Parts: sequence; structure tokens; C-alpha cells
Amino acid sequence: MRDEVTPRASPVTQSAFVSGSANTVVQANGDVRLVVARPVRVPGRRPVKWWRWVAVVAAVAVEAAAGFGWAFGPFGGVEVFGDPRTADPCALVRPAALGGFGRTELDPAYGGFHRCDVIIDPGGGAARVDVEVRFTDSRPEEGATAARRVGAVDVVAWPEESDSCERALRLPGDGRPVVVVRADYADERGTAPLCEIADVAADTAAGVLDRAHASGGRVARRPAFPSGSLAHLDACALLDAGALTAAVPGIDVARPRVGFGRWECGWHGAVDDVEVELRFDRSSPLDAGDGRPTRLAGRAAFVTPGYDGEGSCTVRAVHRSDPGRHGRLTELVQLSVRGSGADGDRPVCDLATTLAEAAVTALPEA
Repeated sequence: MRDEVTPRASPVTQSAFVSGSANTVVQANGDVRLVVARPVRVPGRRPVKWWRWVAVVAAVAVEAAAGFGWAFGPFGGVEVFGDPRTADPCALVRPAALGGFGRTELDPAYGGFHRCDVIIDPGGGAARVDVEVRFTDSRPEEGATAARRVGAVDVVAWPEESDSCERALRLPGDGRPVVVVRADYADERGTAPLCEIADVAADTAAGVLDRAHASGGRVARRPAFPSGSLAHLDACALLDAGALTAAVPGIDVARPRVGFGRWECGWHGAVDDVEVELRFDRSSPLDAGDGRPTRLAGRAAFVTPGYDGEGSCTVRAVHRSDPGRHGRLTELVQLSVRGSGADGDRPVCDLATTLAEAAVTALPEA
């Protein structure tokens, strides 16, 4: 049985595909549509890390790098993506293209609302690979070593690291949104050809974007989120100036760093170099192995020192839980505090818990 990721259906010609694969097609109305087969279950879900992309200040260095500046062209990402909150990242994914690396499974809810993942199981006991395709409004960090073009879309490459390989798709126009393709290990490290995998996924995504542009269309719309989902909320609105300055005096409340879809928001303390980041995430249900259990405003929460690096503390509070393809799927409000001044007069986890409770208190009923 096939699941149609976009609600509209129009006559199209589909390629044959097997379980765990997907095809992207451009419809007559210009939307790119993804049809996937129901995949087999792959147990387990790893925590999704962030703090991996730098703030806007790094964009200056990227644009100044010789040979890798943002090439402006005849169309902009905004036109191709449309409303960012309804653009479907899974429309850029074709698991069948990754089938040469092992058995594939599409997971549209492996982490935040801005991403779609394919889990590759090479078999024979080899480590599974997670291929993540995500939208971001930030521009890539420094260190790019190569760039090539797929149609009208630039694909920027970074050297392979021991446990990951990353590509970025640059859309002409103002260069944003950016599509990031990252291949890393879903569980323990292995010996998979991560950059080969990332290149295949990046070329596939770039091809979908280019075809949408050429047809005058846009990326397909995603299925509607449930009415009580965090996807309908603005992360920046959950912490007001009073709550932020009471916890971190001198924090810059006037210039938050706003993430894609407004599903992530960050603030920087100009005095003590404290970073506060609030984001929405999805995960399998958490337990004491994920952090110290507590309750905030009547909601279950988990406190984890060092979750986002040395000296950091992260609090994840449960908003709602629904059936998912791997059992229950939980939506989380994730609040992290980090920085050299975060462990000054107050322990960093005390700061994070105080701010997380303020954010959770501002939530509507699930």
C-alpha cells in the first residue's frame, strides 16, 4: 500500500519501486509530489543534536571565501519553497536512490519538523546510517572545499569527518532557505562511505528542486500537523523578555536568532556570553536514561547536563504524544543553556530548568 505525502492527487506517471523506496514527481500544477511505500520498522531512535550550524556572523566568512560565495541567480528559494511551515522536506528524498548502500526506510519524524530522514541498514551487522535532509535559514559554516552544480542548484561539499559527511544545496536568489544533507551513523560508528551516500542524497534533492524551478512549481506541501502540535507555535514567543532577563541579566532579547519555520529561537547574553536556545523536537518517549526526570508546570521533563557540549544543560519537556511508526512519538520543548558564563552565580541546569518552566507554562493545552 502506498502513502501519499501530499494531500492532492493528480494524474502522473510513476516509476516502479519496492518497499522502503520513494519517488518524486512534478505534477502539472507545479508541486513536487512524493509517494513512498510503507517501510519495515527499524528499532531505536537516537537523540538529535543541534548547535551544528553557526549563527549569521559566520555567513560573512562563507560569502567571502574564494570560489564558494553565494551565486545569485534568476530564482529565489522563497518561490520554490513557498510557505516554509508547509514545505515537505520528504519531497526532496528518494530512498530508492540510496538502495545500493543497503535496505532503506523513510522516517519523516526522526527529529524536528524541518527535517526528513532515511535510515540505511547495510546488513551483516554493519552500522546503520542516518541520512538527514533538513531546511535551515542559516548559511553554511566555513570549510567548504568543493562546489558543483545540479541544474540551477549549487551543491557545496565539506571534507568527510570520522562520523559524518555534510552537503549544502544553495538556492539562487537570496541563498535561503538552505537544504542541508548530512550522513552520519544512526547508532555506533562504522565504516560506511558517508560522503558517497551524502552525494547521492544531495544530487537527488537538488534534482527535485531544479525540476520544481524549471516547471515554475514549488516543493510539495506536507500533510497537515495535528491541531495541538508544537508545529503551529512560535518558539520565540514562549519566552518573554521578563523571563529571559530574570534568568540571564544582560541577555539580548531584542535580536533573537530565529530558526526555520520559527521552530527554533536563540538568545545571546552580551555580558556573560551565555547562549539560550529553545527548539521543538520529536522523539520516542524519554525515560530516566535520557536525563533526570522532573515535572515542570505539570508536564514530564528530563534534565541532561552536557547534552549539547561541555558546560551545557538541556531540559526536554513533553508537550504531547501520538502513535508513530515506531510506537509512541513525543513532541518536546527543548531548552538548552551553554556558554562560558552559564555556570556563574547559578548552576547551568538551574538556569535551564527555570527558563524551561517559563516556556512550558506559556504552552497551550496539547
